[in-house]
Amino acid sequence: MARKLFLAVILFVMAGAVASAQVKFGVKAGFTSSNASLKEINTKAVNAYHAGLAVQLDLLAGFAVQSGVLYQVKGVSLEDDNTNPLVTLPKIVDKKYRFVEVPVQLQWGLDLIFVRPYVLGEYYWGYSLNEDNAKEHGFAYGFGIDVMKMQFSAKFFKNKDDLKGLQLSAVLFF
Repeated sequence: MARKLFLAVILFVMAGAVASAQVKFGVKAGFTSSNASLKEINTKAVNAYHAGLAVQLDLLAGFAVQSGVLYQVKGVSLEDDNTNPLVTLPKIVDKKYRFVEVPVQLQWGLDLIFVRPYVLGEYYWGYSLNEDNAKEHGFAYGFGIDVMKMQFSAKFFKNKDDLKGLQLSAVLFF
């Protein structure tokens, strides 16, 4: 339901403002810290990275839609604390997942001439490049700032498998 509502809002905003839209292309890179919510098992964050291409459509009234293609590395570190006798793990298991992701992000912000602070909501789809070839999707929310041709953002994400975390990104638009 939330996914359909989010996509409907994006389509509505785009339909009303395509005539005055400005399209920007750029490269995106950043830091990803992720972990999982697992009962009875202590998890620790895995720090990784993401990089890719971005395209942004600036609309009316402070709205923008951003998408692109990202190579994303996420992971989880499990540590056996021996509190549950039914669960036995090696002392530490580190697992990194590599994804190709396509995010669709809706931004709203205030254009203050040289800077534009904004809030964002995002839905993303991904395909695992690991041996399991799993698909993922999830939602993210956060905030950011545009400064001339640069964009900096921070967002919190959670996918369908309870892999969650923080992403810090920078985009350089051409």
